[in-house]
Amino acid sequence: SLFEKDKLLFALVLASKLQMDEHKMAADELRFMLTGGVDMGDLPLPNPAAEWISDRMWGEVCRASALAAAGTWRDLAHHLAEHTAAWKHIYDSLEPHTEHLPEPWQSRLDPFQRIIVLRTIRAPVRACCLALASSTT
Repeated sequence: SLFEKDKLLFALVLASKLQMDEHKMAADELRFMLTGGVDMGDLPLPNPAAEWISDRMWGEVCRASALAAAGTWRDLAHHLAEHTAAWKHIYDSLEPHTEHLPEPWQSRLDPFQRIIVLRTIRAPVRACCLALASSTT
C-alpha cells in the first residue's frame, strides 16, 4: 500500500499520464512544472523588480516563456515586466492559487498551465499546486 506522503505524488503521476495520453498535457510543461527548467546562463530580459522577484524566480519565468508551446507562453516574461503590480498581488496573496492571473493569462492558460505559472511565482505553494493538478484531471 502507499504511504500517506506518497499519495499526492502518485495521484499527480497517474493524472498527468492520463492527460498526456489524451494529448491534453505537454511533456515539456510537466517537466517544467516538476523542475523549473534548466538554467542556461544569461537571461533574455533583466529582472524588472529585484525587490520582490528573486533571480531564481525571474529565471523560471523567462524559461517558462520559452516553453515549446511558444504561442501560449511567448510573452509571459514581458507581461510580468510590464505589469509587475498585478503579478505582485498574486505573489503577496496568502492563497495565490485562488487568485485570477492577469489577463490574457487567466483566459489563455488551462488549469494545469496556470499551476505552472503559480509554481514559478510562488514555489512554496508547490504541494497545493500538485493537489490542484491531480484534482483538475
